[in-house]
Amino acid sequence: MRFPLVLVLVALSLFGEACGHISGGGDCSGGTLDGDTCVNTQPSVHWTAARASAAADRFIYAPMVRGKLTNAHCRIVARYAGNEAKAVCSAVFTPPSDAPRPVRLAFSLSGIGIVNPDCNTHWATSPYCTARGRQPTSGDS
Repeated sequence: MRFPLVLVLVALSLFGEACGHISGGGDCSGGTLDGDTCVNTQPSVHWTAARASAAADRFIYAPMVRGKLTNAHCRIVARYAGNEAKAVCSAVFTPPSDAPRPVRLAFSLSGIGIVNPDCNTHWATSPYCTARGRQPTSGDS
């Protein structure tokens, strides 16, 4: 009676490998397994100033920071492997219960289209970095 149970367990372990689990104990979420390498299957994004500006206008960081960016004008200031980039943007930030104000901020742009505030370059007017309780370390210029 133990023999069939062993076969079932072996079959389940093989099925688990086919579902994206790397035999070395890693995870291949969002990709496909090619040997022991996880290959990204998501379309790559080549960042341009126009694409970064449009992404900044759509960016929402709720619930941490309530408000919205509009009229964003971004420029790509660095490019990295895998189509990742860094953008510096000027925009108008409108909080829900306050007057709109001009801001200057940086974003990290992933090669698969994800946008995150970049607080390594910390602008004094960035609503996303100052809200984290950080002191400004570079100017607004």
